[in-house]
Amino acid sequence: MLPATPPTTLIQIITSSASRRQSGVRLDLAGVTVVSDTSTAWLEPFTRGTASLTPVLLERSEKLRVPAISRTTFEGPAWLARAVRDVTCRDDGDTHRLECGVGRTFVVGPGGAWIVAEPLSAGPLDQVELEILFGAALLVALAARGSFSLHASAVLTGGGMAAFVGVSGAGKSTVAAPAAAGWQRLGDDILPIADRASRVVALPRFPQLKLPRDEQYPAGLPEAIPLRAVYEIDAGRERREVSIEPLSPRDGALVLLAHTVAARLFGARLLEQHLGFCAAAAARLRVCRLGYPRLLSALPAVRAAVTADLAASLGERRGADALS
Repeated sequence: MLPATPPTTLIQIITSSASRRQSGVRLDLAGVTVVSDTSTAWLEPFTRGTASLTPVLLERSEKLRVPAISRTTFEGPAWLARAVRDVTCRDDGDTHRLECGVGRTFVVGPGGAWIVAEPLSAGPLDQVELEILFGAALLVALAARGSFSLHASAVLTGGGMAAFVGVSGAGKSTVAAPAAAGWQRLGDDILPIADRASRVVALPRFPQLKLPRDEQYPAGLPEAIPLRAVYEIDAGRERREVSIEPLSPRDGALVLLAHTVAARLFGARLLEQHLGFCAAAAARLRVCRLGYPRLLSALPAVRAAVTADLAASLGERRGADALS
């Protein structure tokens, strides 16, 4: 396992005009240091004290001004903060503005360097606004930095880390449930991934709202863990036995594209970056289609098959490395 390393990048979050004179809460999320003038109880496992809050946009002006954005990226219903909401996302290539029918509008700055919740004169964010801020808005900021997030459950096994993706109800959480010997669940909803030194790594230190506090990503584990494989659960037809079908890089890229969270909110430039990332990641990852009988009694066989597949592919990679 890789040694623990501190985050090396910074995102600053501003929700109040009073932030010019305040320090913020420091959060370690998805390999990034986030300094925010607001927080909430479910972020406590990721809190690391306080830090100075000196956003570049505040240094440039006495007033908090965010550029007007007119180009519409997406408009329609979307699942945000555990409900379907009418969402409009606009971008100017570098800056994204997320309007979602609540009191605040969330603006993500160039390169994901900052997030502003407008209007800054409003009171504290409510629970829905906090979930959107530290959900969709933060995921767009991470994507602008090159970290794209899968809707996935993830486990660490003896053969490495694996992620399970699929449509809602496919069984991602069930397969990754902490019931298998030698498996450790690392996430159950959102899994940020990124390219680090030509390797695809997972950045699992991210709030999992489906899990209780004591099952969030442990503080002692690394910020980044190499991702060995992604398994798309095939819930489209009945199976009599467990099957694992390796996919081509092209089909693997389509799987990653299909299961990226918040991708419909990306502007054209970010969509292009997302496409390039998924194509490159699928060429380095093992991406497979996983089928199995829809019975709880089949889960031990599913986990055994995944463990064996990871071990076999690891052996193949080591052999290829020895020959190169």
